[in-house]
Amino acid sequence: MRNKRKYDHSWTDLHHEIFEFVYSSDIKVSSISLQKHFSFKAKKKAIRLVIQDLVNQGELLFTNFFGTTYIERSFSKPTRVGQFLVLAPSHCHIFVKKPDILIQMKSGNAFGYGNHATTRLSLQCIEWVLLNHKQKESFFGLDIGTGSGILSIAMIQMGVRNVVAIDNDPIAIYEAQQNIQVNDLDDKIQIIKTTADLVNGSFNIICSNLRPPTICALAPIIQDLLIHRGYYIISGCKVDDCHDLILFLKTYQLNLIYKMKENGWMGMVFTKGMGL
Repeated sequence: MRNKRKYDHSWTDLHHEIFEFVYSSDIKVSSISLQKHFSFKAKKKAIRLVIQDLVNQGELLFTNFFGTTYIERSFSKPTRVGQFLVLAPSHCHIFVKKPDILIQMKSGNAFGYGNHATTRLSLQCIEWVLLNHKQKESFFGLDIGTGSGILSIAMIQMGVRNVVAIDNDPIAIYEAQQNIQVNDLDDKIQIIKTTADLVNGSFNIICSNLRPPTICALAPIIQDLLIHRGYYIISGCKVDDCHDLILFLKTYQLNLIYKMKENGWMGMVFTKGMGL
């Protein structure tokens, strides 16, 4: 009986350590690399059984990239992505207690369902900006390249008054509309099929989960649309590319005030006219 308890404890530890390793890795993780990394703790068969068990539980999933199978974190059940933000598939009928904030998403093809680090970083940066901001209920937000609509939804759920969400992909527009309806936010978020250069208005907070070349091209537009001391959130940048991007955005009065990283990606918050 003593041996069984010891085995159960080790099995639980291995579950936790493998999940944390996959979640925190800066590179894609394969079954073979996991077996090598944990070879000093368990036999290959045990490691494979733990991986399969985590997949069966909906904690991890198998993905295929150019013919190679990798293991990633799964978002097929409610998942906490920040201090208070909880993502859940729309088919999950759950309730969260305050101060937790629930975002429900229908599965789709547009980008931004929480399974990529840049989406999670964007959400955590939104949470960082809005969590204790006393004036957020008067904020107007802009979501450039809205994809699934998840960042617009997060801004509203965190207290922003209204959001304009734009994209030029009809699939993204459709899926964003579906997700906004699921979260009952039709009256708070306006979805427009357009590009940033055609947007009019002034915004307190702007989000764009886009790659650096696009962010650089948007910089003069962001400078015009963002109010003084407004917040600009970006997250589509690899850690190694951030230094030059930060210096470039500074020439447009966009100064870094917060950053965080996950799996080799960086999420950053800039403000117009002031910085660290």
